[in-house]
Amino acid sequence: MLAEGRVDWAQLPDDDFEGEPLGRWVRAQRAGWPGLEEDQRDLLAAIGIEEGQELAAARAAAAARPKVSRADRFQQGVAALARFAERS
Repeated sequence: MLAEGRVDWAQLPDDDFEGEPLGRWVRAQRAGWPGLEEDQRDLLAAIGIEEGQELAAARAAAAARPKVSRADRFQQGVAALARFAERS
């Protein structure tokens, strides 16, 4: 995680530090880089955190997927379970 005195922010674990899920938070900032204010990006860049282009692309792809309601997901699960039960 430390290389030449610098933190490898991309490898920060999900462990909480002082009650904060820093690894998850850093990934969210890197993924949402385009939506951050310029001063927020500047603050992050000052400590070596950069945009996670692969994370941003994954976030954009997830946002582009059609939304499925919880009720629809439940119905899909029940249908899959019924098909599974028929095969068993």
